[in-house]
Amino acid sequence: MSPAYDSSTGKFYVYLALGTGDREEPLETQYPYTNPVLNRFYVFADDLTSTAKADLDNSTGMSDFTATTSCATSMVLPGSGKSGWFMDLDAHGRGEQTVTSAVIVGGFVAFSTNRAIPKSANACAPLGEARGYAVNLLNASGVIGAQPKTCGGDRSGLFAGGGLPPSPVVADVDIDGQIIKIGIGVVNLQGGASAGIQSEQVFNLPPQRRTRVYWRQEGDN
Repeated sequence: MSPAYDSSTGKFYVYLALGTGDREEPLETQYPYTNPVLNRFYVFADDLTSTAKADLDNSTGMSDFTATTSCATSMVLPGSGKSGWFMDLDAHGRGEQTVTSAVIVGGFVAFSTNRAIPKSANACAPLGEARGYAVNLLNASGVIGAQPKTCGGDRSGLFAGGGLPPSPVVADVDIDGQIIKIGIGVVNLQGGASAGIQSEQVFNLPPQRRTRVYWRQEGDN
């Protein structure tokens, strides 16, 4: 990903998205569940001119977006006084952890988690709850069910079957001569049931209204 130039600060930035967790320890008998660990997901605006260390858990320099956010929530932009945001992964129960990489596309970020579920008596251990997230890159507002907007919807949805979902990926696909941006492993952005290997269109640029711009030059021609 190429860095973006921000004219207001005169600096180059790259947005990084990452979550904590241990994909190798998904069972209820393992530490994320037996000794509850608070995992988080982070988005960090990396100033490429800075060599200073960054504390991603510092709520002074980072916005805490654990509580539900909306389209009106202040965005983390260069010059906003915040270096990024984080949210706790404990809204759906004990032991939830990030188990995939994240993908940024069309103004939102998608990633997936797993949460161990205790087995019932005389039954095999379940695969755990698999959950996909899609949130606004700048303020963590939910995207699911809000398309084509990238805010004002739900933050997450369940993947059928549970288990460890694959990392979401995005690619440009030529369909009848038109390039469409397709996501695989992204939670169903329309809402409803999701499958870990489903494909869907993840970004559709809304129609743009174009108008003429005229310049009037004073003086003799």
